[in-house]
Amino acid sequence: MPWVATATGVVLLILAPRYGPHRDELYFVVAGHHPQRGYPDQPPLTPLLAAFLHDMAPGSLVALRSVSALLVVLVVWLAADLARAFGASRHGQLLSAVVVVVGPGVLSVGHLLSTSTLDLAVWVGVTRLAVAALGSGDRRWWLAAGLLLGVGLENKTLPAFLALGLVVGLAGSPRFRGHLASPWLWAAALVAVALWAPNLHWQATHGWPQLELGADIRAEDGGLLGAVTLAGFQLLLLGPIGGYLAVRGLGVGLRNRTGLVAPVATAYVVVLAVLLATGGKHYYTLGLLVALAAAGAARSSPALPAPAPGRPRSSWFVWIAAIAGLVPLPSALPVLPAPVYAATPWAAINDDQLNTIGWPTVVAQVRDVVDQQPAGVVVLSQNYGEAGAWSWFTGRPAWSGHNGYADWGPPPESSGPVVLLGDREPDPDLWDGCRLAATLDPGVDNEEFGARVWVCAGPVGSWSRVWPRQRHLSA
Repeated sequence: MPWVATATGVVLLILAPRYGPHRDELYFVVAGHHPQRGYPDQPPLTPLLAAFLHDMAPGSLVALRSVSALLVVLVVWLAADLARAFGASRHGQLLSAVVVVVGPGVLSVGHLLSTSTLDLAVWVGVTRLAVAALGSGDRRWWLAAGLLLGVGLENKTLPAFLALGLVVGLAGSPRFRGHLASPWLWAAALVAVALWAPNLHWQATHGWPQLELGADIRAEDGGLLGAVTLAGFQLLLLGPIGGYLAVRGLGVGLRNRTGLVAPVATAYVVVLAVLLATGGKHYYTLGLLVALAAAGAARSSPALPAPAPGRPRSSWFVWIAAIAGLVPLPSALPVLPAPVYAATPWAAINDDQLNTIGWPTVVAQVRDVVDQQPAGVVVLSQNYGEAGAWSWFTGRPAWSGHNGYADWGPPPESSGPVVLLGDREPDPDLWDGCRLAATLDPGVDNEEFGARVWVCAGPVGSWSRVWPRQRHLSA
């Protein structure tokens, strides 16, 4: 269904410049200009890509998000192709493409440049290559899957869970168990690990900071409430029709252990169990949900009358899915004026989009304070979003101890006064002569609302003394 995929990409590019950059995008651009084999919170691929796109067209959100739009086009096409591989008719393939297009989870990650966008494409792509290896009997497809998996691991560590799930799925299927002994599959594993190795080495030599960050995510998203949220969102990420199709595809795979869907269904169960146990985020399963929805579209025969003689019943689902997708659309894409969106319940559903609003106002308020200070003033933020926004909109450096930013400091010892941004009052053991200069108001109630701007004479002692206590890891 090329036209569905292409239309989706065009819409994403048209809406790309609306509202503003996300805090993660701002961070990625700065991180990519400090090229490393890894960062405390992620592998290097997305930051390097963000820096490249920003350098090609500085300040352009269309350029920055162009790759995300292309990746969603690829995901939509792969969803239809997966449905075809699972035996869907042309209407079933169209249905699969449409539920992915209108899925709020897919549109949300496709609107921004994020590790999740690349991760989604990797999960769907690896699954499609695995299905090709299983369905065609040509085990050389595993090598391509291993190559893509390795690239994905240089973007995010989550594809390792996908690999685990697929291995368990193969082991649990009598028809496909022999693939575990294939030299092509083992070669694929070696290729993936080889591509992942530089980031693994960086993590090992820096004390595995991603494990600490994982613990922070677990503390924030784990527990009973986190588990209920994770499980509940499985039915919402692709919309109501997509959720129904994913459940149907899961049932097909779990009932027929020799069918082509079986390893994919088992992989989903394994990944979901791991995420429930470790406190993962609900959208981590999105790639497998796309594959299961494709399987469900291949088997769909809803109890609805055919719209016209000779037309398949599945065409009803296409229209229903498209119309139902309009309901959550404002939560996924910036289709409403920013003040209107901020005042609606949709803003509570997707705070990522809410946090793309108001950065120019925030930076202008900070600039008013900075411009009153003598030369050599240091802008120091408690979070990487504020630091990244300052660099994006002013072209001047800012400092922070948050995640990767901590490795790019401290400021020069000869620097002047400090403009300190954040929620916490300055610690008198660290900062000398501080006064409150401003309170930030981005115009909407997002994470920057109410943050304060302090002016301090400087650090107590030296920057080398203060800086270790600025370092912190959090999602």
